[in-house]
Amino acid sequence: MWTRARWLLKAGPADYMLAMSVASASLPIIGKRLEPLGAATAMGIWGYRHMPDFLGATARSWLSPGNAELRKLERDSTNAVADAALVLGAELVEERELGGDRRVLVLEKRTPTGPRFPRKNGIPAKRPLCLR
Repeated sequence: MWTRARWLLKAGPADYMLAMSVASASLPIIGKRLEPLGAATAMGIWGYRHMPDFLGATARSWLSPGNAELRKLERDSTNAVADAALVLGAELVEERELGGDRRVLVLEKRTPTGPRFPRKNGIPAKRPLCLR
């Protein structure tokens, strides 16, 4: 009983709308006809929560049209660092934006470095850590 009372105190309007749609869908005769209303409610709540992010990303892409190639290069370089970190016994934990085009990749050492490291001069060019 207290869990339900605690939920009633913490719930917002979206929670109440979803609960009412579930309750109306469980009615014996007309419940099956009201199920689409519950689905529409859930989609509306999802859209309300995520639409500002979608609109912001769309506006940024419209205002800077050549930015897609730059983002792809950044993703590729992040993936290359993550792959190299795995080879060296580390794992990518976090990516922090510093402003502008600068960012920091935070790695955490998980396992000891393999016996073939450190490498001599010239070896990285012959046998790179990541093959792409």
